[in-house]
Amino acid sequence: AAGAQGALRALGDVLRMGLQLSPGSIPR
Repeated sequence: AAGAQGALRALGDVLRMGLQLSPGSIPR
């Protein structure tokens, strides 16, 4: 399931980037 883990990590990175791009989502 290495491919599955890679996909999950990729999705997580995309989600984190999206949250950083959206203003107000993360107070940082």
